[in-house]
Amino acid sequence: MRRFGVVFLILFLGFSSTVLGNAPKRPIDLNSASVRQLMVLPGIGRHRARRIILMRERKPFRRSSELLKIRGIGRKLYHRLRPFVHVVPPKAGLTKR
Repeated sequence: MRRFGVVFLILFLGFSSTVLGNAPKRPIDLNSASVRQLMVLPGIGRHRARRIILMRERKPFRRSSELLKIRGIGRKLYHRLRPFVHVVPPKAGLTKR
């Protein structure tokens, strides 16, 4: 029984350090992050990162909760992302055409 506890602890610590080790040190701005920067977020791969960028090219994010409009990002994933993202509104007159 004791062996099981030790093995479980080793696996848990390895898993948590892997998952948490990849998390960004500072929140990422959804309106300016690159695909690579977005891929550092938990649960965000290349496909979801591209969807985030496509959405912001149509209309910049005003709040991080707009991630819920993206297919593949539900409430559970959004709540995991929330501590790692923020939105800096684009400056007036500097939007892409």
